[in-house]
Amino acid sequence: RGRVVKINLSSGGKKTAEHRSALIGEFNKGPGTWVLDDMQIHHGVGSVNLDLTQAIVPDREVFIDISGYVGDASIYRPPGLPFKAEGSLSRGEITVLDQNESGSGRHIKTQTADYDTATRKVNIRVHWRIVEISIRQIK
Repeated sequence: RGRVVKINLSSGGKKTAEHRSALIGEFNKGPGTWVLDDMQIHHGVGSVNLDLTQAIVPDREVFIDISGYVGDASIYRPPGLPFKAEGSLSRGEITVLDQNESGSGRHIKTQTADYDTATRKVNIRVHWRIVEISIRQIK
């Protein structure tokens, strides 16, 4: 079974993130309305599915860190939400919008043109060993 812990992400103690960890399992958030906050998710074996299409995104940079060993990660974002994404894997396939890489030692890094100037934005980092990673925009 997984565990949920709130951890401090800043030296000032002001900012906390949801931390989820599981040896085997599945983590799903959305669809539907929910409040997006910083999160760290780690799975040994399993899947992570985040649907941001109806998420309430605060007026700041939100950090999402996902890592694991074997499994898959799918993230769906709404149109118009500025984001930065970095994904890497040891072996498998990674798709970020229209970029696709498969094989061993793959890495994709991208961001929307308005990311640096936006105040409401999402920074996504996904790192797995053997996986299929997909970050897609819902139209």
